[in-house]
Amino acid sequence: MVRAQHQQACEWIWRWTLVLVISAAGIFLSSHPVRAQSYVSTTEARAKLSSDLLQALTASSVSGVSWARETAGGRMVKVLVIGSPQVDPDLVDLRRAITQAGGSVYYRYISVTGVAALLPASRVIELARRGDVESVSPNRMTARTKSAIEKSTGASEVRGAGGITPLSFQPAYIDPLGRTWRIGFRKLFS
Repeated sequence: MVRAQHQQACEWIWRWTLVLVISAAGIFLSSHPVRAQSYVSTTEARAKLSSDLLQALTASSVSGVSWARETAGGRMVKVLVIGSPQVDPDLVDLRRAITQAGGSVYYRYISVTGVAALLPASRVIELARRGDVESVSPNRMTARTKSAIEKSTGASEVRGAGGITPLSFQPAYIDPLGRTWRIGFRKLFS
């Protein structure tokens, strides 16, 4: 009788262990969906590249180009890769593909679905063939300039030359503290 109860208890433990393992596997697989990666043709991939990046990939020399370098391992290019937010908003698969291609991801942008990366030039078209890549362009040097909106609204005047704030925008002229009179009345209860 004791042996039968022991056997029943063991069967019960094995059944529930099996149920728990299957449930855990189902939860894990449903929370990490498998994404089938789609690829486009090489012609379509070339259309995703900017013209100067495409020229740098086949040029005999990249001297004078700030975003491309010749290294012992081959030509490397600094690129901005814009991904498709519908496919992978966090760009996990795209970042993994960049590192597997021998590149490095330097920055993941929050304002756009994109990354700044260093990538071997020989692997750029392969990366552009991915369905989750919208465009690839060089990570060029940029400079801040005044815009038409800043000029028309007067916002550009707030930042004077040399970082000096113009008089009309200094706190003493904007904040009326020190040029106002305050009168207070209190009622005394007795």
